[in-house]
Amino acid sequence: MRVKASQSDWKNLIFPKKFVSIDYSRSFSEEEYEKISYGLIPREMEDKWMIYLKSDVLYLHRSWTGFCLYKVTFRADEVSHRVVEALVNASEDQIPAFNPKYHVQLLDFLISNLLLNESKPFPMPKQLGIGPTGLFQHHITGTYFPEKLLDEDD
Repeated sequence: MRVKASQSDWKNLIFPKKFVSIDYSRSFSEEEYEKISYGLIPREMEDKWMIYLKSDVLYLHRSWTGFCLYKVTFRADEVSHRVVEALVNASEDQIPAFNPKYHVQLLDFLISNLLLNESKPFPMPKQLGIGPTGLFQHHITGTYFPEKLLDEDD
């Protein structure tokens, strides 16, 4: 039987002093929201994320450091669960300083692929100066999905 992740399932979770808003908007069906509500508890070293839902807020922490990188708030309506606020950690010592558009794409990749079992390509930031190789993706997510090299503005 699958167990829903909770904050108490992982020790040393660290919350930043400051978050900044990013422009992530998406709605999820009741079935998708139920999948999201299970979160993700790391089982091995390749599992880079600890993710849990608490009171309609999804928290995404790096498993090795415990740093909370994303915080997503949902609001239910008659047909879906809509994202009403998405925040990214603003502590540069805890998170790479990519532009906000990149964080929107990475957050969507994490929710889509790690929680909903979709197969969206991993967003590769062009500013790294490398093409798709799988190394950056593995470092960030522990996954090996196809990669999409982004434009400079993404």
